[in-house]
Amino acid sequence: ANTASTCDGACSAGYYCPTGSIAATNATCGSNNYCAASASSATACPTNSATLNATAMAIGHCLGDAGYYNCDSGTCSAAGTGFYSPSSDNSRYACTAGRYGNTTINSASTCDGACSVNYYSPAGSNAATNATCTSNSNSTAGAAAALDCSCDADYYDTDGDTGGRACTAVGTGYYSAGFS
Repeated sequence: ANTASTCDGACSAGYYCPTGSIAATNATCGSNNYCAASASSATACPTNSATLNATAMAIGHCLGDAGYYNCDSGTCSAAGTGFYSPSSDNSRYACTAGRYGNTTINSASTCDGACSVNYYSPAGSNAATNATCTSNSNSTAGAAAALDCSCDADYYDTDGDTGGRACTAVGTGYYSAGFS
């Protein structure tokens, strides 16, 4: 018979052992809980997170639900505008260029949708009308950068494609189809 209060040893990580347990793997922590070694009870993961299995060993195994991240800190955070966080992930990422995220719990890189016609959205944008194409230029929905804006008909790009558009009217006797 064991006479020491520690009996035969500590409970294994991923399991808990209440008083009177007879094995180091007496009870699994269960879904959405974690148990450090020697735990006498399971600890719940933070709100808006879950574990991938019933034998999680540490808070780092508590992964964010769709739209939440940083759960391994003890409190999950919403991804925030311009960002997304997939389900079962503790990181957040910028919305894809050409897309925008104006809600705080996006879970896919496409976020809330494509930017509007005649606008462009760099990665991490939080509005469909984030950046306007320059005057005398236009874009289709989902444009990612100023270079995705094309000069209107009878205008041409004079900045040499240095990252923007400077659309200037063509002179008398010249024609431009309106693309750059």
